[in-house]
Amino acid sequence: MATCAALATPAQAALVQGDWDPAYGEPFPNLGWRGTATIEVPVACLSLSGLVVNDGSLCPLMTPVSALVEFYDLADEVPTVETLDFGGKVAVDRIFVSAGQVTAFGLDSTGTVLSTSPLGVTSTSPGTQALFALEIEISDAGRMTEAILYWSVNASGLGGRNDPDRPAIVTVTQTDTPAAVPLPATLSLALAGLALLGATRRRS
Repeated sequence: MATCAALATPAQAALVQGDWDPAYGEPFPNLGWRGTATIEVPVACLSLSGLVVNDGSLCPLMTPVSALVEFYDLADEVPTVETLDFGGKVAVDRIFVSAGQVTAFGLDSTGTVLSTSPLGVTSTSPGTQALFALEIEISDAGRMTEAILYWSVNASGLGGRNDPDRPAIVTVTQTDTPAAVPLPATLSLALAGLALLGATRRRS
């Protein structure tokens, strides 16, 4: 019975996604970097209001689901030249909640990803592939979310970031995770299938 109740329980978290698509600027003058990041937010966090720090004190911890950045050439925006996966390189910092909806969220960088495409070669160090680190910041009292892509030519320090005059404003959307199918309904379908199979065998 406990298993039945657990499977019949509605979704206990919401998925919050952020999308952006700016030009980068120097030292990558031809680089466009469209991205998307998704985090999972427990419903207990959605009952709060304003800034909610992800430290587990007010609600269960929020977790990143995915974080991808696609590099493309500004002269030809359709094809993706390279995809950088920051899924294991970010952590949820905080969210901003208003009337049960996450309107902004922040991600901290926990590591870098090496570019392997010509678009990731810095003009300041010709021939050198750059490392990139992704962060998302909440600004303007929670009314805006901005993605920031830092770059460096070695793992020991950062060389710079995308052009602040062309900020990567993030569009935030929230969806509920699909609820599990209640076990009684699943059992009913299974029993009906077995009954039909038995009747078919008797007729044959």
